[in-house]
Amino acid sequence: MARSGNNKGGGGNGPSRVRFIMLEADLADGDFSQITQAITNALRPTTIVQQRLLGVPVGTSSEMSDLEEETLVDAEIDEASPPVEIGTRAANKSSPARSKKPRSPLVIDVDLNSPLSFNEFANQKSPKNDAKRYLTVAAWFKLHRSVDAITQDHVYTCFRAVGWQTAIADFDSPLRGLAKRQLVNRAGKGEYAINHLGIAEVDKLGNGDTD
Repeated sequence: MARSGNNKGGGGNGPSRVRFIMLEADLADGDFSQITQAITNALRPTTIVQQRLLGVPVGTSSEMSDLEEETLVDAEIDEASPPVEIGTRAANKSSPARSKKPRSPLVIDVDLNSPLSFNEFANQKSPKNDAKRYLTVAAWFKLHRSVDAITQDHVYTCFRAVGWQTAIADFDSPLRGLAKRQLVNRAGKGEYAINHLGIAEVDKLGNGDTD
């Protein structure tokens, strides 16, 4: 039995540590090596026992160096530490792609009043929907102003002049639709030129065409 502590003679309020070791073994006469091995096993450090339970291979105390014992202690601390999660939070926060907002049309400076004025031409044709109104504008510019390619600004200016509704979210969209139907041809970025098929459609207007 051994008693350790900073207090002597039992005085003071400090803690005391007591270790009691009991060893019992049946050994052959003169076999001191077994006694030495038994004592070594009894005095083996607690850290080594804990690492053995965790599946870490260890040798006897006599076979282990100081560096190996320190490694086992560090391994025990790492084993008790909580796992660190490596997330991909930054990748999951990618912002959704935003669609490009259509450009708003503008009023441009064009001669709408010289004969034949656009107002007179529009009254003759009386288009009933936006697609035919866009074609009417394109035909008037080609036939009476010698302008082959128009933009949404040409259309918007004519619509404003005769009072046609302009509440179209994407004002260029009807022109793109006419291009898909091959009634106008793309002449450049945002530019469209009416072709002979489009002129034929406009010719039908005002002659009993009610579509």
